[in-house]
Amino acid sequence: MPGTRRYLLILLLGLLSLLLAACRLSGTPAIDQAPAATPASSPSPRPTRPPQAGTSRSNPVPRSQTVEVGDWEIRVLDVKRGAAALETAKTDHPFVDPPPQGMEYLRVKLWVKSAHTDQGEYSPGQLDVAVTGERFVEYRTVDLGQRFGLALWPHDLQFAPPLTSGQSTEGWATFLVPQEERKLILILGEFFGFDQEKRRFIALEEGAAVAVPPELRDRSPNALGKRHTEPAPFGEKVSTHNWELAVLDVLRGEEAWQMLQAEPFAEPPEPGREYLLVKLRMRYIKPVDESEMIFVNIFRTRGSAGQVYEQPSMAAPPPRLDCRLYPGGECEGWVVLQAGAGESGMMLIFDPPLESGGNRYLSLER
Repeated sequence: MPGTRRYLLILLLGLLSLLLAACRLSGTPAIDQAPAATPASSPSPRPTRPPQAGTSRSNPVPRSQTVEVGDWEIRVLDVKRGAAALETAKTDHPFVDPPPQGMEYLRVKLWVKSAHTDQGEYSPGQLDVAVTGERFVEYRTVDLGQRFGLALWPHDLQFAPPLTSGQSTEGWATFLVPQEERKLILILGEFFGFDQEKRRFIALEEGAAVAVPPELRDRSPNALGKRHTEPAPFGEKVSTHNWELAVLDVLRGEEAWQMLQAEPFAEPPEPGREYLLVKLRMRYIKPVDESEMIFVNIFRTRGSAGQVYEQPSMAAPPPRLDCRLYPGGECEGWVVLQAGAGESGMMLIFDPPLESGGNRYLSLER
């Protein structure tokens, strides 16, 4: 019996050794060897870095600094505004039209150098040049010489001769801006450059900087005009994710046609139809630091007949709803639409691009 008990004891110890070895091989720790739990540490927040100088409106480079835009090097040489800008324009041609009421000329003289790596010729006129300020509107260049022929404007940058790699030139870019516009910033990009992250910004005034209004980040759309059976009342503001808009005025029939006849290539409406001139106020409210163009083809009309009318191919009288806005910017202007002759119940259909939520309907009748 003692031999049997000893044999059983040896067998039991052997089985226990095999069990412990198996635990170690499987990675399962023995109960008495379990490691102490390490308390989870919360990740430290990353510091928010300001945008690189020259890559945003909130941090433009000073006007003395050269910037790179694609394969171009660009520097501001001079800035003229108001009477001084008009005087430099008259030096090129004495018949420059005075600016519209409340507006003034802004002229920016630029030095441009081609940094292309091949030996091709590239025109500085291919650069996309604009200006913005504290009103959050993007102002495009104007062609002062369009009435008199391009050859009369040799000092405008858009008419500069093509350059090969290493060559440089100088020229003026001309804008119309409101007299009260401040914090002016030059915007430089490549023509047809849809990636706005590649744009560069130069402060034309000391300390000029503009950011997205913080209140835009906490707003929500309203429910006005979501169904054609319940259009937003005349003059009421409709608010979507990206836009606010309201109808300010409506002209139709003969009254609208009288205004349109002053525009080039004006043609009478189709038989059984009449023109509508709709004046709108729009505000861009998407809280992203990029500009957005107002395309008038986002508007149609509908009336009591239930037919949807597309926009006619007609130029609107000034002021036209033709604007490019940064968040917080707003614009007013006319849009040309159409309706059935004498049709009642007319409403504007607003189809905001790249935005969920469907159409909005705004009454065109007071």
